[in-house]
Amino acid sequence: MLRKLSSALRAPLVLSLAGLLGFAGCATGREMTRGPVGFTQTGEASWYGQDFHGKPTASGEPYDMWAHTAAHRELPFGSMVKVTHLDTGANTVVRINDRGPFVHGRIIDLSLAAARDLGLDRTGTGRVRIEVVGGAPAQAGTYFLQVASFENRTNADTLLDRLRAAGYRAELASGPGVTRVVIRNLNAADADRIAAELAQRGFPTPLRRLQNG
Repeated sequence: MLRKLSSALRAPLVLSLAGLLGFAGCATGREMTRGPVGFTQTGEASWYGQDFHGKPTASGEPYDMWAHTAAHRELPFGSMVKVTHLDTGANTVVRINDRGPFVHGRIIDLSLAAARDLGLDRTGTGRVRIEVVGGAPAQAGTYFLQVASFENRTNADTLLDRLRAAGYRAELASGPGVTRVVIRNLNAADADRIAAELAQRGFPTPLRRLQNG
């Protein structure tokens, strides 16, 4: 999420094994298209909790601070990741369903439940090693991204112009009292990739929704 506790601010991600695993594009913000089982990374973990409980994550799934989930800059939604606290050896397994963190050196943002497993709910941050232990499930269907919604149509037009100037095929979707800025007709991989790009480029973090028709 872009909306995070102060202990979970975001920074650019550097994937230490990107070249080895063939994911050099990750350093430029491009999304992985499948879970690289066996991929490992070392860095600092942080967590987020009560202030965001029930609010939508970047995947569109409501954040549940008592579920074992986490935010990562690049790993596909649904990836299962083992997180080990390097100081204590404590470990837990989380499912990636959000984007972040964006603070330099931080590689993963944990739910409160996962942070408690590692003792990070007391320290705020800690040095960890992460390992992908399960790939994201196959996702079919057509998706759209809701980048933002506004009561003021002028604000929606302004964001629409910015997105189109950046090369995105954005459009407006009007409803009762609100105008949404959306990007339609995306497969799952493209929806995740564009969502990550938008967050990195300073646009609002979009919600991903299954598109009917």
